[in-house]
Amino acid sequence: MFSVAVSAQIYKWTDESGKVHYSDKAPDKKQAVEKINIEIDRAASQKSKSERRSLENTQRFLKVLEEEKAVKREKEKEHAKKQDKMRAYCQRLEKEISIYKKGYAIVRYGQDGGHEYLTDEEIEVDMKKFEDKWEKNCEGLTN
Repeated sequence: MFSVAVSAQIYKWTDESGKVHYSDKAPDKKQAVEKINIEIDRAASQKSKSERRSLENTQRFLKVLEEEKAVKREKEKEHAKKQDKMRAYCQRLEKEISIYKKGYAIVRYGQDGGHEYLTDEEIEVDMKKFEDKWEKNCEGLTN
């Protein structure tokens, strides 16, 4: 019978929001990382089937946990992209509303390709549409 020493490297770090992370891989960003060494020393022949299954289950669990984290990060990136698009949309709406509120003459292309001025009533209707869209989609959205 002989003894086998098993060593594993675990990394521990805290992200910008204060959340503590553990992983067998160092973080991508240059953050303060604490290395935790885990050593297990036992005779290879004394390892039972249940111990091996437990180790395999733990490894599967850690792999699933990493995959879930990757999916969550991807969803957060997608959400951030959507938020950026929505902010740009809301900025355009705000610009249109401000133009309408300043009382400028608003021009559109007519059916013959020439310019037509919107009436005060048409301007009021269009401004109301922009304001409704802003209230529905942009109210409470921080810039």
